Amino acid sequence: MRKIYILVFMASNLVIGAQTINYPQRVANYDATFTDGGGNFDDGTENFGMWANSASKQSVAFRNFTETGVPGGTATTMAVGDSFTITVSATQASYGVIGLALLSSPSATASWADRINNYAVQVNLNGNGGNNDPWEVVSTAGTINTSSIGGSTSYADFVFKFTLNTATTMNVSINNDTEVFDVTLNNSNITGYSIYISDDWNGVDNSNIFWKPTTEYVYATSDTEIPVITYLGNDPVSIEVGETYADAGATASDNVDGDITTSIVVVNPVNTATVGEYTVTYNVSDAAGNAAVPVTRTVNVVDTTVPVITLEGDVVVTIEVDTIYTDASATATDNYDGDITTSISVVNPVNTATVGQYTVTYNVNDAAGNAALQVTRAVNVVDTTVPVITLEGDAVVTIEVNEIYTDDGATALDNYDGDITTSIVVVNPVNTAIVGEYTVTYNVSDAAGNAAVQVTRTVIVEDSSLSSIDGDNETLKVIMYPNPTASKWTIESSRVINNLTLFNLLGQKVLEQTAYKMKVTIDASDLKTGIYMLNINNTTMKRVIKK
Repeated sequence: MRKIYILVFMASNLVIGAQTINYPQRVANYDATFTDGGGNFDDGTENFGMWANSASKQSVAFRNFTETGVPGGTATTMAVGDSFTITVSATQASYGVIGLALLSSPSATASWADRINNYAVQVNLNGNGGNNDPWEVVSTAGTINTSSIGGSTSYADFVFKFTLNTATTMNVSINNDTEVFDVTLNNSNITGYSIYISDDWNGVDNSNIFWKPTTEYVYATSDTEIPVITYLGNDPVSIEVGETYADAGATASDNVDGDITTSIVVVNPVNTATVGEYTVTYNVSDAAGNAAVPVTRTVNVVDTTVPVITLEGDVVVTIEVDTIYTDASATATDNYDGDITTSISVVNPVNTATVGQYTVTYNVNDAAGNAALQVTRAVNVVDTTVPVITLEGDAVVTIEVNEIYTDDGATALDNYDGDITTSIVVVNPVNTAIVGEYTVTYNVSDAAGNAAVQVTRTVIVEDSSLSSIDGDNETLKVIMYPNPTASKWTIESSRVINNLTLFNLLGQKVLEQTAYKMKVTIDASDLKTGIYMLNINNTTMKRVIKK
């Protein structure tokens, strides 16, 4: 009777996000032990063949679990939660044994017994001469858990999944949980697996036993995928110096642990009292210790607030031309730099020598380059000083009737316009044909419209030839000087002056004096300025002026 056993290794990844290792099925990936008449072959594909024939022959191939699934890599030991899934495709074992085992620390050169007996748990078809023998799960001290799932006389797939529940117990699932056994392990520290056949020879050669790809080992506790951090809000962020910075935070998710936002470690060095660029970092690790790629947010603490300039003194200043202008200046404060008065740039075009309106400007920038709103001061250089008129000649002039009167004129000077004599307006009403007192006026204004104090000159037109005849028919000749006077008149006569009487223009007597002299002096210092009539010896009237 010919017995052919074909083993097919397949995988299932049942732990989301867990690390899965494949164990490829080429000859070079295994250590194998064969008795005489047993061996292996490689058909050039992923198939790994084993055969045993003649008499009681045994074939076994095994490999250790490694971190990468590659022989010679770092060995690994099955941990709680790990699972190993393998599919065996085989025919019924009428004689001998087909099986697989999870091993604890096998040696590379050990015997067949080491391969199958140093087991934590094994499953097999144990041929006893009957058909459709069931699969057996062998665990603690050889305890046999008989499955209801029997073998097959034709090729059939049998899926076994081994999941380590605890350090000493394992869940064995057959055909995707068609039947499940919870068993106690024969030993711990599972480090590899083996596939084996034995032939209790019945006189028929056995060959062409195949293993096909692939096994899969799922590390439930070997989460190597890093979490992902996602920042909330914007990057970069700008915030005004002095304000409160409220970080928008971040979220973190992990393929295994899910939402791990609360585990984020935030390093936030932002100091809103100091302008600068700050980096907020977000770090997190999942339960397996996988660290996420740090996420950063740039926070720029900036100064965009403009300084404030405050004028000292008046906004509008008026100053007389040709005087000294001293600017009252200004102060400047900044929200960040503080007092920056010394940084103010002043443009002062004021020229006090020239009448006009000038604008003094004040500008300042803070250290961040923020320009303050320009402040200005209006400075008006004005001419408010009136010109001065100066008479040429006497202020009171006496001329003889019918003489020609030539006015001596006047000059005018202005503090700004200088000599403005030519601008003087003269009003001259003098009529020398008529005895009387006339007032000549002089007025002038400068270019600014400032009018000078009016100046006047008194011109007296008189007839000095007045005379009278006394009782002896002798002509009385009188000379009077100075006239006008501010203090005294002197009167000289050709005859003795007996009395003098002085009248104002209202005819009121204001002074009376006896003399009995030919030369008499009248004190006029107490008299009011004006024109008077002097009566001499009650015969002669003379006009006199007190200035």
